[in-house]
Amino acid sequence: YTYNELSDYFEDISFNHNILIESTSIGITEIYAIINYSKNNYIDILYFEPKEYSKEKELYLTPEPDFALTKGFHGFYPIDGRIVEFGTDNDKYGVVFLGYESNRIERMFEEFEIDPFKIHIIAGLPAFNPGWELNTFSKNIDTLIGRSIQKSILYSSAYNPIVAFEVLDDIYKSLNEENMYIAPFGTKPHGIASAIFAYTHPDVFLIYDHPRRSSNRSIKIGNIHLYSISR
Repeated sequence: YTYNELSDYFEDISFNHNILIESTSIGITEIYAIINYSKNNYIDILYFEPKEYSKEKELYLTPEPDFALTKGFHGFYPIDGRIVEFGTDNDKYGVVFLGYESNRIERMFEEFEIDPFKIHIIAGLPAFNPGWELNTFSKNIDTLIGRSIQKSILYSSAYNPIVAFEVLDDIYKSLNEENMYIAPFGTKPHGIASAIFAYTHPDVFLIYDHPRRSSNRSIKIGNIHLYSISR
């Protein structure tokens, strides 16, 4: 579904009961649309952590496996119909959640005129499992250095959207009349926090590349989380 298709779909539904979103198998677009269009005061979001991520191949004597997370990307287009415009007089300040696929940040730079001096990077720490943050850093370090991203890396729990929301809020409050955009390339809880933050802050934009998820991208189930939203 595109965002417009989802908005039309939700207009025909009357939500008279509490909503439970099983977020593990759906994307940020669907999560944002449900939060945005439902009229309920309470929404519960269920998320199943992966016990392990599937790997495309084992690389001999290297700590950097290739993870089979996506089959490709639909490309960058707005989640909510709001278009982010970049130009020479760039007043946009970015927040990027790091994931396991460094090419997502690289494509973002190729698609938009982004100022690398106006980007905050957020990494998932603590990770779902101890040591998984090393995969995030090893996959992205070349891009961060090559693009001369100067800001210090911030940290937010990979599985706690409340902490991620608070980090976003701290950045937002520190800006001086600059528009803020978020690129949720990290964990699903990071994406949930980004969707909620964009919903509660209409002047904040989401930049997303809409990945085509691989089947069997994870192996077994780790911890199970239930997040409750009230408004």
